[in-house]
Amino acid sequence: MRRAGPPRSPHLGICHVFYETRVLLGRDMTLQRFAREVLGGEVEAVMLGYIEKGERLPSESLVRRLALVREEEPRNLLALLSRDRMLRALGKELRKFLALPTDVPDIEDAELALQVSRAITALPDDSSWVPVEQWRTAIEEAAPRKGGRRRKLDADRIERIEAALAEQNLTEVAGDRVRRRGHHYEPAQKEERLALASEYAVLFFKGLVDRLAFPDEERGTYLRNHYLHISPEKMSEFQADLDEALRGLARKYGEPQSKETEFLNILATAVHL
Repeated sequence: MRRAGPPRSPHLGICHVFYETRVLLGRDMTLQRFAREVLGGEVEAVMLGYIEKGERLPSESLVRRLALVREEEPRNLLALLSRDRMLRALGKELRKFLALPTDVPDIEDAELALQVSRAITALPDDSSWVPVEQWRTAIEEAAPRKGGRRRKLDADRIERIEAALAEQNLTEVAGDRVRRRGHHYEPAQKEERLALASEYAVLFFKGLVDRLAFPDEERGTYLRNHYLHISPEKMSEFQADLDEALRGLARKYGEPQSKETEFLNILATAVHL
């Protein structure tokens, strides 16, 4: 089989590639068969299941074995593995820094910021009204994957997403209709700040890996650095202009969510050096 390059989504890493590869081999390819026949017994079926769900990371030797199956250069998949390792390590340090309770497993709510972002983009950019149920369906369909499988959002999760948007005055609900009122999610709670920080980390490493490890592939990732000297008194004005420029691009190129569109998450930061 052949499928060049890693998945496009910033949240689909090496674990998804294992799931994707098995699925592409047909419905009869169970975890047991895939582990035994395709991966040569290098991993137990139970552990492979954990890997596909994103609960464990594979070894380098197992990733190299998968690259042979996919007829790909191991370098591409090893780059994804390295990125996923860095993200896990960063998540662990973030939890320590923010002194989160130890019963928060593996940044379980790290997807919240992404889900909120997708919920915003599921609404028309021109602030026109849409049925609430239609919007909730769009949120469900845009739910991020866990490993290779799309994670179903329960009613409590959707309610939490809607509440976060309402608190930020980003949406307006009137009866059975809803519309967009803003673009930017700025969480106030510590747990939600961790979620946003985790999402930023994912975006940064995804962009870095895509542009440096896969320079010859067109993957929809823009990564540039710009330098300038600026007077401190002009800093607020510069940031406001930068924000307005990004808003303008979002208004110009944003389209209604559909099967033909791709979700693009833009991270912009200006750092004092």
